[in-house]
Amino acid sequence: MHRFLSSLCVVLTFIVAFASGQGGYVVRGPAKVINGHTIRVGGVDVTLSGVDPVDGYDSSAARSLKRRIGKSDVGCMVDGNWSGRNWGYCGDPKKGRTRDVMKTLNAYVVAKGWAKSDRSWNLFNSLESKAQKQKKGMWRKY
Repeated sequence: MHRFLSSLCVVLTFIVAFASGQGGYVVRGPAKVINGHTIRVGGVDVTLSGVDPVDGYDSSAARSLKRRIGKSDVGCMVDGNWSGRNWGYCGDPKKGRTRDVMKTLNAYVVAKGWAKSDRSWNLFNSLESKAQKQKKGMWRKY
């Protein structure tokens, strides 16, 4: 009985957090790329935190993410719901499970040069600089 109640509490906590739009939950499952900075996982659209999409390169970012994910399952930690979007960090299936933000799909799309680091977060500035110096993605023209 104790095990049942514990499981029920976990499920109810998840439902309340999801329904109220609050963050702090994980979604895992097959991933579908919506655009260069949004992935649908387990029926939840997750916008990649710390990533600033660039007009004209969103389709390139989306193609790059699709190739990276392939048929893999993806896990995302949803931090919160702001502006009608679920913001979070999605694990890179090629990197294995880790809590290192630099090994997420968020970091991957910036490192490939298809998005910029969001200046309000400053998480991926070094990856953006490196991509720019190596003339990756959108930086090929410069």
